[in-house]
Amino acid sequence: MNFPSAPGADRLHESHVQSLDQLTQMVHENFYELECHYTTPDRCHTRALAARFKDSLVSMVDTTPVMFSRTRDASARSESGTFKIMWQIAGQSRIEQGGREAMLVPGTWAVYDSTRPYSVNVLEPDSRFVVLFLPQSEAYAWGPEIPRLIGTALSGKGTAEVALSAIGRLLDDQFSLDSAGQMVVQDSVVSLLAAAMRQTENADTAAQARAVNPRKLEQIRAFIVEHISEPDLSAERIAQAFSMSRRSLYYLFDRMGQTPHAYVLGLRLEAARKSLGDARQADKTITQRAYEFGFSDAAHLSRAFHERFGMSPSSWRVQHRM
Repeated sequence: MNFPSAPGADRLHESHVQSLDQLTQMVHENFYELECHYTTPDRCHTRALAARFKDSLVSMVDTTPVMFSRTRDASARSESGTFKIMWQIAGQSRIEQGGREAMLVPGTWAVYDSTRPYSVNVLEPDSRFVVLFLPQSEAYAWGPEIPRLIGTALSGKGTAEVALSAIGRLLDDQFSLDSAGQMVVQDSVVSLLAAAMRQTENADTAAQARAVNPRKLEQIRAFIVEHISEPDLSAERIAQAFSMSRRSLYYLFDRMGQTPHAYVLGLRLEAARKSLGDARQADKTITQRAYEFGFSDAAHLSRAFHERFGMSPSSWRVQHRM
């Protein structure tokens, strides 16, 4: 891989592409040998900001829907193994590896292995995710947890959240570290993720012991999107619609590191955020948007929006109107 130079040595590496050919070239030159495919050919745009620290690489990607695939032949040609750790920041993605599927939503993360075939399917417009490329030789503290966690959606809370915060600072062009500092950050991130994996192992694993049907999860998600404007869209109602117990529904969402309520709220806030940035909907009031996306009133939307995005809906509309 042709990793960009580290912070403190050169400026961050940034790429903007607007076609499949440009995307394929950018990915091959700066990351991995991957097959790329935009799933909305009429709207192709990807921005990648990347920086190297010690032996690792961190990249933040903003993109329209796209699929990245690592083939068996490309995996076999890999000179060295790399673990990829992906945090979903906005939108949704599905990772498939080793017969497992992980549905990532904001606040979740997953680990996958460059020496084995995989696919990453970014499902929504305006998606954002952060990926850490870590040489497997540096993941000395991870031990036997890795096979169990590959291709599984994990909660981004706790030490995993601290790890994301640490590597996220490296994408700030005002932030600089010498080689010794980069080593400290890499070793700290490895230890933090090891702790996050142990927390997963020590947590109640009843939900993980049950087989999860990804297609069922897709059906539930479609139901939630269809009824997102209805304030009474509760866990009980969703469970009833799919002839399952409330407990089983919670088990299903536990694999995504969320409760059904948190998932519904996240979708509502994402829908509100996109609506606020759409100039075609400029005439809508905050109250109208609140009712459209299932909030009880404008105050309810404003409180939840500020907690998630750090600003009011009105401020977001002013700063992000397209």
